[in-house]
Amino acid sequence: MIVIQPGSRYMKIGFASQAFPHVVPHVLAKPSTKPDFESTDERNEWQIDEDQVQERIAQRYKQARRKPPANIYQSVS
Repeated sequence: MIVIQPGSRYMKIGFASQAFPHVVPHVLAKPSTKPDFESTDERNEWQIDEDQVQERIAQRYKQARRKPPANIYQSVS
């Protein structure tokens, strides 16, 4: 008898007598109906300045009330 156990992250498929069934990611996919876009345009829209990155990092550390590491800004660039 084949057993299928759908989980929230992984789906287990195998025989009832198996101790270790096959584990696969539980994902859903459907074909896209949108037209293809040029990847260079999409990348340019999401790019941000180095100054903005440093501001966001500083805000996150300030909210968490933690001191940022000494080399955090060099590792961003």
